[in-house]
Amino acid sequence: MKKSLALIFIVFLTVAYSQFTLTVVSVTGITTDEISGENIVANITIKDKNGKIINRTKSTGKYFATGLKPGNNYQMEINSKGYFIKSYELIIPNSDKYEELSRDFTLKPMKNGVHIPVKVIPFDRGKTKLSEGLDYLFHDMIEILRKNRRSEFQIEVYAESDVDKVANIDFTTKRAEALKNYFVKNKARAVITTKAYDTTDPNNPPPVEKRAKGKRYKGSIYLKVIKV
Repeated sequence: MKKSLALIFIVFLTVAYSQFTLTVVSVTGITTDEISGENIVANITIKDKNGKIINRTKSTGKYFATGLKPGNNYQMEINSKGYFIKSYELIIPNSDKYEELSRDFTLKPMKNGVHIPVKVIPFDRGKTKLSEGLDYLFHDMIEILRKNRRSEFQIEVYAESDVDKVANIDFTTKRAEALKNYFVKNKARAVITTKAYDTTDPNNPPPVEKRAKGKRYKGSIYLKVIKV
């Protein structure tokens, strides 16, 4: 009797494991230009933890890749001519059912003179000390600054108001230096310079209407591509 129960249990585990290993996961999404928001053509390579290529596909603005396994981690590389290469770690949860994950990617233009905006200002209003937990925010920029050691970038910082230009230039200089030090600390290898402005950003001026306390104007910050 015990042997029969053991045999049934082994068969059950075998079937369950077989179904699990046959389960595949797919990933789909769009690839766009971070500045213009337009769809772009890109090559996508997916590798496992050992560096083995699992899937290669081409995005025409939209892409679809399959053959991934539940519970595994993969490295995605998104490559398009005229853009900085983007890497992304794809973590797939355990599941015994087919799943289709959605992942959209924006690529930064690799062109001299391009201004890449910092969409979430990493400072509290009126402060020059960087906020905590910035790794998620600057992951892409740090990756670019590490991999493109022969390139040159400039951190450009604008003021929060136009009231006092003398105070503004001191304020924006400190913010720019704080960002530069953060990138250098995170092993940026590219050449990084800074440029501080004593006025607000003419292309993104303070709003006329009053905003909520957490959404008050903090000035613009850009990473400008000087030389690639």
